[in-house]
Amino acid sequence: MHSSYAARPDRHNIKKGVNAVIRKKLEAQGWEDILVPVPSQDFKAKPVMLVVLEWFSAAHSIYRTHSTTLRAARAQFWLVGMGYEGQVDAAGRAVFDEFIPIKQGPIFEQLAQIKDVAINRSVDALYMPSVGMFPLTIFMSAIRIAPLQMIALGHPATTMSPAIDYVVVEDDYVGDEACFSETLLRLPKDALPYVPSAASPKDLIPNLRRNPDTVKIAVCATSMKLNPAFLNACVAIAERARTKVEFHFMVGQATALVYPQIKAFISSYLGERAIVFAGKPYAEYMRNVNDCDMFINPFPFGNTNGIVDVVTLGMVGICLTGREVFEHIDQGLFERLRLPDWMIAATVADYVAAAIRLIDDHAERLHLRRDIISRNGLNTLFTGRPEIFGQEIAKRLEMKTGHKHLLSTPMLRE
Repeated sequence: MHSSYAARPDRHNIKKGVNAVIRKKLEAQGWEDILVPVPSQDFKAKPVMLVVLEWFSAAHSIYRTHSTTLRAARAQFWLVGMGYEGQVDAAGRAVFDEFIPIKQGPIFEQLAQIKDVAINRSVDALYMPSVGMFPLTIFMSAIRIAPLQMIALGHPATTMSPAIDYVVVEDDYVGDEACFSETLLRLPKDALPYVPSAASPKDLIPNLRRNPDTVKIAVCATSMKLNPAFLNACVAIAERARTKVEFHFMVGQATALVYPQIKAFISSYLGERAIVFAGKPYAEYMRNVNDCDMFINPFPFGNTNGIVDVVTLGMVGICLTGREVFEHIDQGLFERLRLPDWMIAATVADYVAAAIRLIDDHAERLHLRRDIISRNGLNTLFTGRPEIFGQEIAKRLEMKTGHKHLLSTPMLRE
C-alpha cells in the first residue's frame, strides 16, 4: 500500500518483486493454484463469489464505498465473505449470503483456510474490495483460487500481479489506463454508490462564516499523504493569500507517539499557521472540520471519503488531478458534485492559485457553499445503479468460463 504515496512515476514497480518473493515462498511450501472451480456434488444454480475483506465495518470507508454493490451482486452470485472477526462487524457480515471468519494464526494457514473454502464452495470468482492494507490481501493478490479474480479500489492502485484479471473502477475515476497492469472493468460513474458513515453526527449544521479575519482550511489527510511537495504548496498559499490563513490538519493516525512526530513535521513547514489535531473519534473529527471555512486535498494521493466528509458539511475546496487513479478520483468526485472546473488543478501552480482565489473571495466561497447545500449536492454520491456491478461481473465470468449459470436460489454446500 505505502508505495502508492511516493511521488516517483515508477512507484508501483516494487510490487513486482514483492509478488515474486511471495510466489517463490509459497511454491517452496507446495502451494498449487486452483485454475478451475472444483466440481460440486450439489446443483449450483448461482456462481459463487468469494469476497476476501480487509476492514469492513459500518463506520469504515471500505464499507461506505463498496457495501451497496456487494449487496446488489447477490442477485447474480452466492456471496461468501471472509475476513478477520475484529475487522468485520455485524453490519459488514449482513452484506453476504454467508460469512466465514478467517482464523487467527500464521498467514500460510490463513491462505490454506481460504483455499479450502474455495474448493468446498466451488468458487467461481474471487473479489477483493481493497488490497494492500493487510499482508493477507497482498499474498492473495499473488495466487489464484478462482478462474476469475478481481479487485476494487478501496486502496486505489494496481497490484502489478498477473493473478488479478480485472480492476473494477468507475469510468470517471480512471485517469491513465497505463497505470494498471490489470484489465479495467470500467463501470458507469453511478454504478458504485456510497453510503453515509454510520458514525456521522446528526446534529451538525454547516458553519458558514461570512467574512472571517482568518480563513480556516481543513486538511483531511492520513499521515502517509503528508509530503514536502504538498506542504510547500501550503506554504505558498499562506504567503501569497491576502487573507490570513490557518491550516487545520485532521490526521487519523496522529495518536500516541506518532502525534508529536506528525505535528513536528507539519510545523517545520507551517509553524503557527498550522493546527494539528490528534486522532479523534469520527463525530469529534467532523465537529473540528465544521469549524473550517474550506478544504484543500493532499496530493499526489488525494481523498475519497475525506471529500465526502467535508461536503457533508457543505464545504468546498480544491484538488490536484493527475494520471494515477488516486489522483484522478478527486477530479471525478468534484465533477459529480458539479464544482467549478477551476477548483480542479492540473499543476501545483494552478492548485496554489485556486486555493488563494477561494481564500480571498469570501462572497464566492459562501455562494459555492450555499449552492451545494441548497441542491443537496452530496446526494448524487449516495444514489445510483449498484446492480450493474454484479451484472458486469457475471458477463465476464461467462466470457471466461463459457458457462452461463441459472439465476435462482442456490443450494448450500457444506
